[in-house]
Amino acid sequence: MSHDAQLLEYRQRQQARMAGELADQRSRMQPSGPLRPSTSAKALEARLRTQVSQEMTEELQHSIFQWALLSRLGIEVWGEAEEEGVEEEPTFPSILQMLPCFGGRRALYSGSLPSTSLPDLGPLLRCREAVEALLLSGGCRDWVLATAHLCRLLRESPSLLQGGWQLQLAVATSLCMAEGREMMDSSFHESAVDFFKRYQHYCANAVAKELFPEFRSLKAWHFRYVLGSWHSDDDLAWSRANVSKEYKKPDVIGQSARMVKYKPHNDKGVSVHDGLRFYDNEKATMPRILSYGGVCGAVSKFGASCCQAFGVPAMPVGQPGHCAMIWRGPGGRWCLENDNGGWNQSWMHDKIQRTWPKELGRFAEHAGVIPVAERAIMSGKYSCSESQRLAAKLSPLETAAELLINAVLLCPDNLCAWVDLLAVATPQLAPMLHPRVEALEALAASGPWQGGRELSLNCPVRASADVERAGHVVDGTDSEWFPTEAAPQWLEIDLKKLSQVDRVRVKWWGDYGKKSSLRVLSLLWDEVADFDYAEAVVHERGRRTHAADFNGWTELPGWEEPTRAVRLELDQPCPDCFGLSKSYGIRRVEVLGHHIGTSSSLSIGSLLTRLAEASFPSPQELADQQGLRIVTEMLKGFSE
Repeated sequence: MSHDAQLLEYRQRQQARMAGELADQRSRMQPSGPLRPSTSAKALEARLRTQVSQEMTEELQHSIFQWALLSRLGIEVWGEAEEEGVEEEPTFPSILQMLPCFGGRRALYSGSLPSTSLPDLGPLLRCREAVEALLLSGGCRDWVLATAHLCRLLRESPSLLQGGWQLQLAVATSLCMAEGREMMDSSFHESAVDFFKRYQHYCANAVAKELFPEFRSLKAWHFRYVLGSWHSDDDLAWSRANVSKEYKKPDVIGQSARMVKYKPHNDKGVSVHDGLRFYDNEKATMPRILSYGGVCGAVSKFGASCCQAFGVPAMPVGQPGHCAMIWRGPGGRWCLENDNGGWNQSWMHDKIQRTWPKELGRFAEHAGVIPVAERAIMSGKYSCSESQRLAAKLSPLETAAELLINAVLLCPDNLCAWVDLLAVATPQLAPMLHPRVEALEALAASGPWQGGRELSLNCPVRASADVERAGHVVDGTDSEWFPTEAAPQWLEIDLKKLSQVDRVRVKWWGDYGKKSSLRVLSLLWDEVADFDYAEAVVHERGRRTHAADFNGWTELPGWEEPTRAVRLELDQPCPDCFGLSKSYGIRRVEVLGHHIGTSSSLSIGSLLTRLAEASFPSPQELADQQGLRIVTEMLKGFSE
C-alpha cells in the first residue's frame, strides 16, 4: 500500500474514532463544564489575558508547551469544535485521545516517514517532562521528524515516560536522528552513525557504570553533545579502555587531547592538509589519530571524543586559523582545551548541532552560547521563562511585552527571550521597563561584585602597535597583546560613557609585571567627540611601583573625577621569557567602577543596555561574560 493510501486510510479510521470519542466525552461531562481547559490557541489567549499579571500555574505552563509543540508540527489551530451549534469545546483529555498522527485535520508531513506505522502523539503530549525536554533542548531543524522518532521510542519503551535520564537521552536521540548526516563528518567513521544503536550503547554503559556518574544528571540538551560524537561506537569503547589513567577523571578528561602528538606531516612526509592521505587513506579513527598524530583538528577532535566516550558533553570549536575544543567539567563548568584565542574568538564548528539556531540566527554561531545555555537549562527557571516567552506569541503587543520582560528577568540566560524582547521594544515600553531595571541594578549593586562592575569589557581599544590583538585585553580572557616594537607603547580604552573609575587592574604576560614600567592616565572630553583626542584633558592617575607575580596582576586605585577613557603607557622594553621576540606583554585590563548619570536615562535603548549589564553583572563568571557580550551585540542592531 502506498504512503498516501495508508495515510488516507489511517485518517479515516481516526476521524471515525474522533466522532465516537467526542460523543462519549460529551455524554460524561458534568453540567459545570469541561473536565479541563482546552489547549487551543483561542482558549490559551483568553486565559493569558486574565493570568499574565499572576504567576502561571504548572497546568497553564504545560498547556502552553503542548500548544507550542503542536504549532511547530504545523498544527496552528486545533481542538475547536467543527460543527455549528455545538456549544462545548472538546475537552483536553478527549483531544489527546482523538488526535491523529501529526494531528489534526490535515497531513503535516509529505515526505517518507521513518517507518510504516504512524505514531500516536497522545503518550508524548500527556507526559510533561517529555514535552518540556523536547522544547527545552536547544532547537531542531525538523520538528516533525524528531517528534516522530521520539513517539516511536516512547511506544517501544513505555517505561521512558516515567522520566529521568533515560527519557532525556531518548529525546536527545530523536533530535540527533532528525539532524542525520548533516551533523556527521564521514572522515571519522566507516559508516553512518546509527543513533538508535548509540542510544542503546549509552544506556548499557550507564547501567554498567562505565560512564562518569554525572552522566545521569544531564538534560536532553547536554546529551545532544554526547551522542553527536563523530567517531563510531567501537571507537568510543576503545577510548574508555585506552585513555591514559591521568586523564580518566571528570575534572581533567578534556586534557586527554594532549595525548595526540603534534605532527604536521606523517612518517612518510605527507602533509596533514592532504586530508585522509595523511592517514594512508584510512578513516581517522581514534587509535589511528593516536598512532599517526596530527595538528589542531586531530588533537581537538580526539579530545572531544574521549570526553563523549565517558558521557561528557564536548565538541570542537573553530578559532581564527585554529581548531580548539570545549568540554563540560564537573558542576557544569565549560572549559576550553587546545585554546589559541579564548572564548570570544571561538565559533561553533561545522557539522555540530546549534543551540537555539532559529531563534538566535547568526548569534547561535558563537561558542559562548554554550555556557550561557548551560546555566539557563540547569537554573530551574528556564522552563518558566520559556513558557512566558511562548505565551507572548499568543498575546496582544502590550501583554506580550510584559511577558517577555518577565521572561528575561526570570532567566536572563534565556537568550531567545532577549531576541523576542528586542523585537517588540518601542519607546512606549520605557515606563514599564524603567522601574524593573532600577530594581535589578539595586540587586546587582548589593551582590558580590559590589566593588564596581567591569566597565572596560569588550570596549573599543586603540593601540600604538599589535593593533589587531589590542582588543584581546578587554575580551575577558587571558589572550595576549604583545608588541615586538622597542619604542614606548600605549593602549587607550574608550569606556563609551562618562564613568567613575574605582580600580584599574592589569594582568601581565609572563614576567613583564617585573620589567615594564606602567603609567595609567585618564581622558575626559565631550562624548559627541567619540574617540577624538585632539581636545582631550589628560591626567596621570598612577604608576606600577611593585613587581607582579608571573602572569600576575598590578592593581591601581581609582579616582573621583569623571572619565571617558583610560590610557596605559608602557616603557622599558626587554626580551620576553619565552623567546618569542616580544618587547611587552599584557593579558588583560580591567577598569572597574560605575557609569555616571545613566540612571536618569529613560530612552528604550539605554534601558535595554542597563538591563543587560545588570542581568550579567559578574565578568568573572563565564556565563555572565558571554551572555553580556552576545546581548550587547544584539543591541548593536537595535533601532529605537
